[in-house]
Amino acid sequence: MSKRDRGDGGIDERGPNRYRLRWRVDGKRFSETFHGSISDARKELRRLLKSVD
Repeated sequence: MSKRDRGDGGIDERGPNRYRLRWRVDGKRFSETFHGSISDARKELRRLLKSVD
């Protein structure tokens, strides 16, 4: 798995099919727990980042 670019947030594996999504907006840190596959977690993180823009 390759590294994400700066500002793209992060995904940490927390258990089987459980991930922590992390991102920043204007210096504030946000995180959310996601249940599902890694590809679905990436899609959710992209959706969260796009909703901020």
